[in-house]
Amino acid sequence: MALIRCVECKAKVSDKATTCPKCGAPIEISKKKAKGQISKGCGFIIILIAFVGIFAGVISSFNTSQSPSKPSTEAASPVTKQEPKSVTVKQKPMKTPQYSGQPMMVRVSVNDDTQTRQVHAKTEIWFRGYGSWWLKRELKYGGTVKNLGTRPSGIKQTLIIYPESRDGKELKVPYMMTDEMNPKGSPRDMISVDISDTEITVHGLPIKAASGQFEMKYKR
Repeated sequence: MALIRCVECKAKVSDKATTCPKCGAPIEISKKKAKGQISKGCGFIIILIAFVGIFAGVISSFNTSQSPSKPSTEAASPVTKQEPKSVTVKQKPMKTPQYSGQPMMVRVSVNDDTQTRQVHAKTEIWFRGYGSWWLKRELKYGGTVKNLGTRPSGIKQTLIIYPESRDGKELKVPYMMTDEMNPKGSPRDMISVDISDTEITVHGLPIKAASGQFEMKYKR
């Protein structure tokens, strides 16, 4: 048995009674109102619980977004760097010219290109094994050619020029005879010496064979 309140006098009455013993009001009306109040109270409680649940969910998601992310404990797989493959280029070895060492005639031509500063009386070309070649007398016609002797092919030699005299400047000119040249001497294979007012130019294949340069210039 449950107690309910009378709608009229608010007295506690058994829910089994038909009328209120105090004021005589019918109990059915009190039961209906009591049920309505219980329903309203239950509905309010349900709404309140739902609201609290939603609020708690919002707070939890906010805290999760603000908290710093923990570093992953899983070890990262190492990245293997692929080194570029070295490409080896095989170079063919340079062949060193082979010379027979046969005797080759050394032929020298001298040209007088002076205008104001004439060839000195003691201008000289010195050739090992031949000696001194004085140019003043032989250049009266502007040029001269002479075979100065033989030298073995493939061996560097030195031709020495004294533009004025042995007391002045000494020019050492490297040259080398090769097997491709004429053993008896020829215009193509000779050494040319051009004397001007300011410089002496020496050129020819024997000069190139010894120094890599076809022409060499010297201050007079």
